[in-house]
Amino acid sequence: MGPYVSQFLLKDIPYGTLLIPQRQDTLVRPVDHLTTWGDWLEVQNGSEPEPDERDFATRRYIQTPRDLAHYVHFDALYEAYLNAALILLGMNAPADPGNPYNFSRNQIGFGTYGGPHILSLVTEVATRALKAVWFQKWFVHRRLRPEEFGGRTDKNLIDPPSTTPTLTLDLARTSVRVPLLGGAAAFARATSGGTSATPEARVLDGVRAPHTVQRAPGN
Repeated sequence: MGPYVSQFLLKDIPYGTLLIPQRQDTLVRPVDHLTTWGDWLEVQNGSEPEPDERDFATRRYIQTPRDLAHYVHFDALYEAYLNAALILLGMNAPADPGNPYNFSRNQIGFGTYGGPHILSLVTEVATRALKAVWFQKWFVHRRLRPEEFGGRTDKNLIDPPSTTPTLTLDLARTSVRVPLLGGAAAFARATSGGTSATPEARVLDGVRAPHTVQRAPGN
């Protein structure tokens, strides 16, 4: 990942008198989850998959997207933000130019506009944001999640029901971009007037090319 990983996830963290290296534990056997219809359906119905076995002996810095996913599976709510704040404070990073203590000759910030104030705000904003977005998620935006829509689309196109389909797509107003792989290929053909559900793909130098399916707005 190189420079795509934030330096705040790689630098040592000054934590009081401690200096904590950010080498996290790894997995004994990395596993790809939800790769079959049965696994996907179980999770949609509320089943919790078996947890991955963690390797506490082998530790390393974050290198891959899987490492990042492993990090957020076990981090504390505001861990990354707290660590970033501690690193900046340890570097004596300059305060905002508008900080009133910048203009004082005999005072510094502490409980207001100082280090303790900053660290407490990192915690406070995290809990307020969590409450706000969970309210939006569970009481306001009660919408079909993308992975559930994709699963239902795949099921109806690859294994259509013998009776009336349970999924209706407004294709006249649909503009989607999907790779020609498995169910996505069937979806692309279905929305472009095809009838076959056999996966196909155009191959360019060994790479499956994406395919854009568009529909002009209907009258």
